Amino acid sequence: MKQRKSNFDNLHSLSLEYLFIAKSLLQQHLPEHVRALVDFASLVRMDRAKTNPKLQKRHKDMTYQAQMKDGDTLLVNVEHQSNPDIIMLARFLHYGADSITPYLREQKEIPLLIQLLLYHGETSPYPYHNTLQAYYKHPEWGSQELSLRFYLIDLTQISDKELLKHGHCAPMELLLKHGRDGNFELPVDTYRAVFQACVGIAGDDYILAMLNYAAALRKAEIGEKIFEFIEEVLIDKTDIIMTYGEQLELRGEKRGRQEGRQEGRQEGRQEERLGIARTMLHKLHLGLEVVQQATGLSRQELASL
Repeated sequence: MKQRKSNFDNLHSLSLEYLFIAKSLLQQHLPEHVRALVDFASLVRMDRAKTNPKLQKRHKDMTYQAQMKDGDTLLVNVEHQSNPDIIMLARFLHYGADSITPYLREQKEIPLLIQLLLYHGETSPYPYHNTLQAYYKHPEWGSQELSLRFYLIDLTQISDKELLKHGHCAPMELLLKHGRDGNFELPVDTYRAVFQACVGIAGDDYILAMLNYAAALRKAEIGEKIFEFIEEVLIDKTDIIMTYGEQLELRGEKRGRQEGRQEGRQEGRQEERLGIARTMLHKLHLGLEVVQQATGLSRQELASL
């Protein structure tokens, strides 16, 4: 399998397009006192463009809304990071303000807002604070004047054994976690039931999302490991995975041929420029500067003539 160098759809975003995966994630990671009050059957994905179109381009987080058993409304912003970012709290401050503004304007009250950060970076554990107060010189003043936190889901600090208990969001979490190293901690058979159950609901398109993720990882050797893991864990989908791999190889070979032709054309153009330069230098006796400007060749290339 060859690595794709083009941009790829983020596995986090694609996974959370499936409401059953988003529901599974929130059931695992919402604070326990909130989780007990949420009516998960009412969970819906919110389109940020409908709440604040001016900020559509700036924000790329996922927002969900659900009703609570006490009549309140819950809003959840889910952001993911593959690199630690010290300004994450400032970003969440923007996200939170954007989320509650329409409710304050239209309903004169705001919903309960929970913000989650799904982290899977190479730096482990996550190196920054998750509360705004922690950055004040006097933290007690911060808690009185401006309070903000996000709930950190540091996948790098959760064992595969524990992640497998997370149900339908487990495949996403495991693939994001091991996008750093490709080293799954348990025998492949251990993962099979969870992955097959998720794909059974999401459909075969979700397999392609996983494979695209593996193929687009920066380190090709890690992508190879994850591709092989998916192939082994989804043994009942071998035809889809093999077809994808063959298409990927064909695209890689086609790119190689195209690059070879491009290199050939560049070499041909270079020879043409050198021929023109020889004529200008030896037959027309033009100066080096004139020839250089006319052909685009360097002083060193002209000196070789």
